[in-house]
Amino acid sequence: MTGCPAWYDLDVIEGLHVDKKQIKSDVSNICISDAAFKSHKWMLAPLAVHLRRKYPKAKIRLIFHRGIKDRGKALRNPLFWEKYQLGCKDISGSTEGFSVYDACDLHIGFRVHAHIYSLSRGKISVLINEDARGNGVNEALGIQNICLPPQGKLSGKVLPRKNMQVLLKAVDDYLDYLCDTDYLQYENACMNIRHYYEKMREFVQGFEH
Repeated sequence: MTGCPAWYDLDVIEGLHVDKKQIKSDVSNICISDAAFKSHKWMLAPLAVHLRRKYPKAKIRLIFHRGIKDRGKALRNPLFWEKYQLGCKDISGSTEGFSVYDACDLHIGFRVHAHIYSLSRGKISVLINEDARGNGVNEALGIQNICLPPQGKLSGKVLPRKNMQVLLKAVDDYLDYLCDTDYLQYENACMNIRHYYEKMREFVQGFEH
């Protein structure tokens, strides 16, 4: 009934709106958050390569929330970073690291908290769901879900590599859909966040009486 407190950035909540970019071509700064589950770590590299090809002029950074130790074979190769002109940021150890998302036009990736942080500031954010947490956020705000099959840590299975193309197409189709519909889902999400905030404020103020 009151939403998630992390949705509410008190500095912007009153006038929260979508920070629009023409995501078919005009994105200049992309942040890609890493996978939380070990079985999905390998997916970060092909996702980064795909986005580099889709947005050849954009600044692209890979953001690691829990350190870069388990980042996958491709991402341990310095030539990979040079070839695809990718940056890297380790934000483990401090919530202040989330400020890296403030300057990005588009967040896309696996971290639920990066998704919520971006939404709270009106950023376009595409979450690739690893479990039900992200599903719940998106369903509450009216945002389309992109889910990994099979979902969840309990499965312990790696997504077959042939299915990576299916996932990348789903991401592409969704980005194009958002642009074609002038980000209506995210306009509605901002409206829903403001609505939930008012309900939450009324609820909290009720304790004062």
